Amino acid sequence: MFDESQKQPCPQAKSLGYFGGVYGWHDVEVISYDHSRFLVRLIKTQEVKHVIRLSLIFNFEDQRLFFNRLNLAKNLMNNAADDLRFVQYINQIDDSEISKMSATAKENILSKVKFDDRFKQYNSDLIDEVLNNYSLNLKKFIVLKQMQSSHNFNKFHLLRICIRKPLKVVPIYGTVRNQQGNYEYKFKIFKDQVDKF
Repeated sequence: MFDESQKQPCPQAKSLGYFGGVYGWHDVEVISYDHSRFLVRLIKTQEVKHVIRLSLIFNFEDQRLFFNRLNLAKNLMNNAADDLRFVQYINQIDDSEISKMSATAKENILSKVKFDDRFKQYNSDLIDEVLNNYSLNLKKFIVLKQMQSSHNFNKFHLLRICIRKPLKVVPIYGTVRNQQGNYEYKFKIFKDQVDKF
């Protein structure tokens, strides 16, 4: 892109940013490209600034594709920021709120891993990693259960964490409420109602 821009007359592009105290798209001359940043000069004030690719649209490129790419990048950044807030919230849960892995479960895991005598030292590292993953997944489960309750929606909204609720998938033939009591009698009533159709 940079090489092609050098063949174009000035201004070669528009850059998004603060130039002269005004935020917006400004006509710029592209001076150089170095380490994923473009050095540009504002045509009006001759101010020089480094900008990233998403802040620079060349005059010869398709604007629709550029803005699609820009929106995609913003969505990915927002999703990554939300995931980071979600993981930070999970890590804030105290270890005393979750159950510990049983000794038999630890032994079962170690029995499945056959370390050579030279690598016995890695057993403790392996157990530490398994315990960390175990506690992290339990904490995640607690948070996901909290997210299922509408009473907690406002709390997560204030924390700017998107609700992660599993979508309820309804079977093709629908669902039936769990019947309590005399199943044979209730099944006969249900069957009679279905047979009427």
